[in-house]
Amino acid sequence: MKHHETDIIVDEFIDLEKKMIPLPFLATRVMAQIEASDIKKTHSLWPMIAVAASLTIAISGGVLIGSSYRQNNSEISYAVINDHQIENMHFFNDSDNE
Repeated sequence: MKHHETDIIVDEFIDLEKKMIPLPFLATRVMAQIEASDIKKTHSLWPMIAVAASLTIAISGGVLIGSSYRQNNSEISYAVINDHQIENMHFFNDSDNE
């Protein structure tokens, strides 16, 4: 019963909200007030220059750091590891230890 009462209350609230009549010409008056306001939009060029400069510095710094890393081909060494000697596979393969 409680769920049914909640549905009735919600339906009544929705019907009440649908019956509300908006004020005529409200949007027109609000837009006229916004257009008549003395707020001037001034866009400064400095923030855009600062963002562009910081991006340029970051990208060029990354390129310089990346290009400074050079690997000498003659010094390449390989590690040869015998996994069979490292791991005790005979322990796992031995059926007596199960």
